[in-house]
Amino acid sequence: MDGGGISHIESEMNVASAATAVEAVQALNPIEALLLGFNTNPYFIGIMMLLLNLGGRFLAMEITKEQEKFFQNPWFRRVLIFVVIFVATRNVFVAFWMALVIIIIIGFVFNENSALYILKPSVKGGAEKFQNQGAEAVAAAVSPLTPEEADIHKKLSEKLARAQAAAFEKQPIGQKAVVSSYDIYQMNMMKLGGSS
Repeated sequence: MDGGGISHIESEMNVASAATAVEAVQALNPIEALLLGFNTNPYFIGIMMLLLNLGGRFLAMEITKEQEKFFQNPWFRRVLIFVVIFVATRNVFVAFWMALVIIIIIGFVFNENSALYILKPSVKGGAEKFQNQGAEAVAAAVSPLTPEEADIHKKLSEKLARAQAAAFEKQPIGQKAVVSSYDIYQMNMMKLGGSS
């Protein structure tokens, strides 16, 4: 026998194993054959994953407070990431490594409370830039205020400065002293209380 004989035997074995698989599917009853078709249909699997994602939030309505505490455990959430990836890939090895990468990225690299957070504002050159822009730029860069909150803060600061200047001007010349923001607050509260 030469090399051609071995390949002929291998091809006969492949045909035999394929025939065995077809016979096994035909041996199934019609319900099992239908279910096997659903189990391997990528469109059906995709629709089921979509329904799982859309309807999953309603499962939480049946969970007790104690069970909810368990689900809030960081380790459980990490295992859940692995499970979701495993269901999508159906490969434990790939799911493990993908889950590990995602956990590192979400839990450390893009987590502002982590020491490994990469989106921190750079410190180099920051001092010179802020010296030229003033205190408002420093406050805007450091504080986590939204633009609306920053606008309100600016307006209140301007109002406070005007009120301090007006209070300072009302005092007699020999008695002018620095007016505290608490005094201005008290005056405004008395005005508000008297107008209602």
